Amino acid sequence: MNITITGTTASTVSPEGVKASMDLAKFLEAVCPPCMDTGEQILCDGIKSIQSMDGFTIVVHQSAPAIYNFKWIAKDSVIRSGRDAKYRNVRIALPYVILLATFQDGLLTMDNECYFRTSPLNKIDDGLLYPALLNVSKFPNTSNNRALTWICTQHLNFGKVHEGPELTRFRDSVAALWQCLIGAGFNYSSEANEGASWYGESCKVDKRIATIEDWQDATREDPLFAIDVPWLDTGHSLKKMCQRIFKRNVADAGPMTAERLATAIFNAKPQ
Repeated sequence: MNITITGTTASTVSPEGVKASMDLAKFLEAVCPPCMDTGEQILCDGIKSIQSMDGFTIVVHQSAPAIYNFKWIAKDSVIRSGRDAKYRNVRIALPYVILLATFQDGLLTMDNECYFRTSPLNKIDDGLLYPALLNVSKFPNTSNNRALTWICTQHLNFGKVHEGPELTRFRDSVAALWQCLIGAGFNYSSEANEGASWYGESCKVDKRIATIEDWQDATREDPLFAIDVPWLDTGHSLKKMCQRIFKRNVADAGPMTAERLATAIFNAKPQ
């Protein structure tokens, strides 16, 4: 039997002359159903979900509540950001940290976000909280669908992770982004460049995190206190956040058509 594709419809005729047709997108889904398969990739610990759309992928990584050693800007630092600022070591507890790492055609991008939660992710409709971290920026205007919590990756070596071994590139990229988030110097770069950091916006929600000294004291008293803090609520679920990211990174291709299929054939690399 032959299959004819016209516009958004796939049709065929049986040997007995019976005609049948269906929507092209549903036809493609029926003959090529989505499947979960990481191939030869070994995922890193903490991966909770992977969402993809037209070559753009969002990796959802979760870290359990823990105490972290951070390089935090000193109170008497004259320089407010950069390598020449004065830093001190602090030890503070964080709740669940949700990292949204983004990839375009398999390569880590600069459009990455992170959030807090006070309980582990169980479903994609679970809500997210703003992260009280100095190196996570709040843009002054998000009406243009910019990232709500942008991770500064100025010191992440993208060339190194992009050129790494293909089988470990994905895992190495997530690890590099995570290390950039927790290992870089925490300073006032976000305040200077983007207008605010989410620590600056969040420090008034609870007296236990009003200052970094208060945060350290609270950590010493109760290493798990961070899961009881009323962190600022984004009002968005993980699903909504992924949709926002896709909206600003993936062009709306519209419905599946014969013309789109033909374009894929013409753009295919020679065998």
